[in-house]
Amino acid sequence: MINQENLENLITKTLEPMGIELVGLKMGGKGNRTVIRVFVDEIDRPGTITIDRCTQANRTIGDLIDRKDLISSNYTLEVSSPGVDWPMKTVRDFHRQLGRKVKLFLNYQDKTIELVGRIQPSESDSEDAIWLEVDGVKQRVPLSQIVKSKIIIEF
Repeated sequence: MINQENLENLITKTLEPMGIELVGLKMGGKGNRTVIRVFVDEIDRPGTITIDRCTQANRTIGDLIDRKDLISSNYTLEVSSPGVDWPMKTVRDFHRQLGRKVKLFLNYQDKTIELVGRIQPSESDSEDAIWLEVDGVKQRVPLSQIVKSKIIIEF
């Protein structure tokens, strides 16, 4: 059976030409059934993946697994968007939620503080920080200080 890292690499190479980004992959299961959960999004329009595009990715990934005989046991393949509960750890994760209100829990001078604001565009995905608008002021927040983040659902 293929390991998770190799499967991630193969799926990434297969989906990128379709304009679909692999956000995450979880593998597990019981007995002789493997469950593969794949989380995807649009590369050029983060946060906009549709059910039709998830279905397209599912068929493509399933064909890849079957054609290359990557999983030796029975498997279930599930493809979906990462959703608002997806843990935001990278600049790219935060960019998927641009403009949304978020509560951050930050490690600052050996204590945890809370910061609430709207996620703003950064210069690039390779930065080690995000930008947050708090009370009309844009602030740079290093990823290394973020302990936890939560999207605030607005009605």
